[in-house]
This record gives sequence, C-alpha cells and structure tokens, in this order.
Amino acid sequence: EELRLIFELQQYTTGDGRHVVQGNATWYPFEYWLPLLGLYAGCRISEVSQLHLSDVREVSGVWVLDLNENSPDKKLKTDTTSFRLIPLHPKLVELGFLRYCETLRQAGFRRVFPELSYSTSDARYAKEPIRKMSAMLKALGMPRNGDKVFHCLRHNLNDVLARVPMTTLPYADDNLRKFIRHKIMGHKQADDVNAQHYTSSTIDEAASLVAGVVYDLPLIEPFNADSGLRAVKTAFTKKKDHRRGLEDMGPAGHAFVHPN
Repeated sequence: EELRLIFELQQYTTGDGRHVVQGNATWYPFEYWLPLLGLYAGCRISEVSQLHLSDVREVSGVWVLDLNENSPDKKLKTDTTSFRLIPLHPKLVELGFLRYCETLRQAGFRRVFPELSYSTSDARYAKEPIRKMSAMLKALGMPRNGDKVFHCLRHNLNDVLARVPMTTLPYADDNLRKFIRHKIMGHKQADDVNAQHYTSSTIDEAASLVAGVVYDLPLIEPFNADSGLRAVKTAFTKKKDHRRGLEDMGPAGHAFVHPN
C-alpha cells in the first residue's frame, strides 16, 4: 500500500514535473528516478545521487550501474562489497532511464543528476535528495520517526530478490542464488563452507535474477527526457555565487562548466 502511494504521485502519472506550478516550488529529475532506482537497483541514496553518466555502461551486453570511487567526488562504504555492478532492471529501461542518460550526454553533462550540488557534509550529493525524500514520505502520511525512509526501498529489492521464482535460474541452488543476490546488494558474503564454494558468478546470471523482480505498482508513465533536461538547466540558473551555471564535480575547484 505504501509503495502504491509513492508511485501514484503525479510525477509518475505524467512522467515529468508539470504539476509543480506554485510560487518558487521546484521539481527535478532525481525526484522521479531515485525511488525507482532504490526499488529496482537497491542503491543507497548516497550511491545513486553521485552516479556519473560513465557509470551507466554495458558489460558483456548487459546495461549496469557501476558503483565505484573512480573520481574524487564519489565515496562508497569502506566494505569492498559496496563496489559492484548492478544490472539495470528492464522496468528502468522501459521507463526511459537509458534514454535520459543519453540526452544528458548529448547536452554535455557528466553526472546522472547534474542538478544536485556537492555538499561538504557526509551526505555529499545526497543532502537535497534526503530532504526531498523525507518531505515526500511525510506528505504521504508516513511518520518521520526513522521507520519509513528511502533505505526501505533497498530492503524491498533484497526481499523480492530472495523470492524470485526458481525458474529464473533453474540450475542454481540456494547458495548460488544467495551469492548473486549479495553481490547485487553489496552485502558481505557468508563465510560458511557452502557459500564459499562459489567464488564468482556472471553478469548474465545477475541480470536474470534482477529481471525476475516484479512489483504490484500502479501504471507509471515513462520519463519525459526533454522536460527533465529543461528542469536541469533551470537548476543551473538557481545555483548561487561561483556555482551558478556549473555542474558540480566535487569539492571547490572541481566544478565543471557546462559547455552548451
């Protein structure tokens, strides 16, 4: 019921932010994509907020999110399991995630959510998303007591991955399926002898398991990439002082001037 409340919001019935028309209110693409990426990719809010467009790439014919620390503005949990490849769920492709990323590339941007500014706090790019996501859940009637937070979307994926029908990977036993699920989620692998029997799995196997994830959600309208690009450009006009017109690429001195 709570997931349906989230995905019945107007941005999901129109695919854009046309519903935001009052005063200085704003809407940005991350508001549409972050809940979907939490639900279908299991990303932590800090992980998804810092994604570069180069992190959305093909590996052996499978589109993935590459979670890494390949630039100074990105930071993952210290556990090495946080560095991982997450196959894109077909629903994300269907809703236009790859199409939107290509729109941003063509416009000269470098990050998936260039509208987000870098913060010197531990939240980094996630500071504004954390605020917005909390406000959204509060508006939907979910108490702000730490019980219902963005991270719950990640828990949803973990739970559903564990229940994907066996026919998805018919040759896999429980240990292999758990091994793949832990890799997708960035969880530490179990240290018992059965789990350690597996030392590797393929990206195709991970993609098959992810593709088996199904939710009972309302009909979601695909993302309007052109509208999203306009919203990003609007965000650049609202940035203050030295950040105005720039795409943040980390701490001061790492800003990237948008070429168009």
